[in-house]
Amino acid sequence: MSFLWRQSSGINAEYGEEGLQAFWKGHTASQLLAVVYSSVQFGIFTKISDLMWSKLPHHSSPNIKPLISLVSGGLAGMAGCLFCQPFDTIRTRMVMQRRRMAYSNTYGAFTSILHTEGLGGLYRGLTPNVMQVAPNAALQFGAYSSCIILYSRLQGTEKDKLTNTESFMFGAMSGVFAKFAVLPFDVTKKRLQVQGFRDIIREGGLEVVPVYTGVIHCVTTVWKLEGVRGLYKGAVPSLLKALVSTGTTFMAYNFFAGVISNSRSYRNS
Repeated sequence: MSFLWRQSSGINAEYGEEGLQAFWKGHTASQLLAVVYSSVQFGIFTKISDLMWSKLPHHSSPNIKPLISLVSGGLAGMAGCLFCQPFDTIRTRMVMQRRRMAYSNTYGAFTSILHTEGLGGLYRGLTPNVMQVAPNAALQFGAYSSCIILYSRLQGTEKDKLTNTESFMFGAMSGVFAKFAVLPFDVTKKRLQVQGFRDIIREGGLEVVPVYTGVIHCVTTVWKLEGVRGLYKGAVPSLLKALVSTGTTFMAYNFFAGVISNSRSYRNS
């Protein structure tokens, strides 16, 4: 109960200080991140998984699909991360703003960071982000594929096509599982992304973030000062977001893949 109380207190404090708009800070950057990342991730995942599956013998068991999805998902996640890191950094910084607004919009944030910190500023936290995104994507796709196989066994028949509800359910479960597994890397990434942003944080009334020299120093410092809970800060909203966003993403992918497949079948008929 005390944990839930802390979460609700944080929401009330955010709303009381900045109003409803506080929950949509960095929304544009976040949407750009989601669209570009999902496009790159699913596109590369499909190409890699199809290529890997084509190289296997024809008599290979379908049970190997989760492993193929695991590897393909990890590589696709890394590619998406490299493409989208600037959007992620901008989103994190805009969310951290309080009373003193350093950035008025996404474009202003982009040009300001590029001017004051160079290209490296847009790629702050890249290492822990890759360390978080690659296994997160791998676990998402691997768990999603495993859910389909398990569900097929329970139904007593192989599922060639999922309903949108099934796709959302399996995506949501795999998203929550993967997010919880890599949450410490996500916390580390965000801590590093706000380096160089300390004056804004301090004047905004937030807790001053220590100076970290790198990934290992960040993890060890958080562990020393805050314990294991520090590496799981924001777990509840992060897991809820993963549940909804991952479920919706897989459902949308399943829906449009079906539309494209039906369209191709119609043209070839």
